[in-house]
Amino acid sequence: MTNGRSCIRMVFTLLLLLPFISGFGPLQTSGAFAHDTHLRMGSDPRDRIFGRGAIPNCNDPRVLRRITSKFSWADRNTWSKIENRNQTIGIQDIRHIKQRYRLDQTKSMISHRHCNGRATLSNGKHPKVYYMIQERMGFASLSWKVQFCVSGYDRWRVYGANCRSLR
Repeated sequence: MTNGRSCIRMVFTLLLLLPFISGFGPLQTSGAFAHDTHLRMGSDPRDRIFGRGAIPNCNDPRVLRRITSKFSWADRNTWSKIENRNQTIGIQDIRHIKQRYRLDQTKSMISHRHCNGRATLSNGKHPKVYYMIQERMGFASLSWKVQFCVSGYDRWRVYGANCRSLR
């Protein structure tokens, strides 16, 4: 047990020291790790390891997949049980996607993109979907994160009335 803990500690220590060992060069990603983090480092000096990361576009398939899977999980594990429904509601498609605006680090410490689109739900309805893609808010601040709200389906008003805080 002690050997296992010390091995884990050593791995985490190496991961934390990796930027210092490499001289703060651009973060190189490869394989399965690269597809999730979606970091593209360019020639901009701010694009160093503790600087800006790339924010996926509004219509990036990974963003849309994450929205649909999180919505399905939430309905399956909360609302279908609370409302005693046998059938869950899921997002089948998101169309008419538009970027509303983007805030870069000049106005915010965390660059993010605000987007919206129209979802096609499995119950036949077509509500608006509002979402925000944030840089460096994923695992260990290396990847991006998406927060979303489906109009009419934010029952606890997490994002305010009619998804106001994500508009």
